[in-house]
Amino acid sequence: MSVITAWNAHKDQINKLGCDRFAAENGQTLTTLYSKDQWYEDDENNRKKKWSKQNKRNPKRKSNVIHPALQKALWELPHGSTEHVPGKLSICMGMPIMLRHNDATECCMTKGAEGTVAGWQASIGNHGKPMLDTLFVRLSNPPKVVHIEGLPPNVVPITRRSTKTVCKLWNHDIITVSRSQILVLPNFAMTDYSAQGRTRPNNVVELNNCKSHQSYYTCLSRSATADGTVILQGFDSSKITGGASGYFRQEFRELEILDCISKLRYYGNLPIEIDGHRRNTLIHQFQSWKGADHVPVNVHPSIKWSKTHPFIMQEKFDASWHIPKNIKTGKVETEKAKISNTSVTAKGSIPVYQIQENLHVAKKHKLEELDNVISKKPKNSIHMQML
Repeated sequence: MSVITAWNAHKDQINKLGCDRFAAENGQTLTTLYSKDQWYEDDENNRKKKWSKQNKRNPKRKSNVIHPALQKALWELPHGSTEHVPGKLSICMGMPIMLRHNDATECCMTKGAEGTVAGWQASIGNHGKPMLDTLFVRLSNPPKVVHIEGLPPNVVPITRRSTKTVCKLWNHDIITVSRSQILVLPNFAMTDYSAQGRTRPNNVVELNNCKSHQSYYTCLSRSATADGTVILQGFDSSKITGGASGYFRQEFRELEILDCISKLRYYGNLPIEIDGHRRNTLIHQFQSWKGADHVPVNVHPSIKWSKTHPFIMQEKFDASWHIPKNIKTGKVETEKAKISNTSVTAKGSIPVYQIQENLHVAKKHKLEELDNVISKKPKNSIHMQML
């Protein structure tokens, strides 16, 4: 069973150690397969590159090929630093893995699905390293039996796909690449976030680094039984015994009052004047009716309020929503009109719409100046030939 932990850094390290141990215990050798990376270019960069080519100006990058030294650094990054799109995968037969993309929901190939390696097909990429082309995964306890022609039951093929990936380098630089890789990860550990919604007969948890009591709850509530729960090491008990914070306790108190309001309205016992359209308005009206010290029935003792521990009266605030329209034309107002009608510019500052207009004018001037420069070029230039 994979270990539930709190931090991606710990998950990545447990997965790395788990791969080495699994291969050693099963007498196998890990096969490392690499991704194919190139610089990612969005539509804006493509437009700039096309314009630069037409005007004989060098773009920011002459090609989308990544320098070998940078490529090596990208491969060595932990999976948590590359949005869980692995730069390299070390796998062997039977190793537990987790799918990271909804490839085919009708075949139970969904994000978070668990399975084991049943085989793979690989080839040598342009960088001279082996790359995964297809990974065959034997699904673990799928909702239904999956049978694809030519493959054993519950064995599905996962193919490589290109993904926009934001990579955080060791020197804190952030770059964006287009990464071609099969979207799976070793499944010796998962974070508490990824574990949500699962029910596990054997639940192995590492609670020492959980950030809050919500994280403790998520980890421990994955267990089907108390006997199947395994806590790996000690943990900070103050996070689950120190009492709720003021804001958290206030949230539960407000929910109790809203629950009481809903019941009274359902049974027709709510006064007609309690008709607010916002949470704070409803609570203010209820407290004005019942009094600030009134506590609904069945409120848990840990969040009950009294004169010594009062429930602070909420400030009444209720605003109506509308889309501003021009009285003469009946059309929705422009951004400039909305700002000028609803706000007052601080002394010495410039309105947002005026900044946008100035930028627009500045861009126009730059393009006009560029046209003047281009028009002075010789007639045999590439630009003139294209015209």
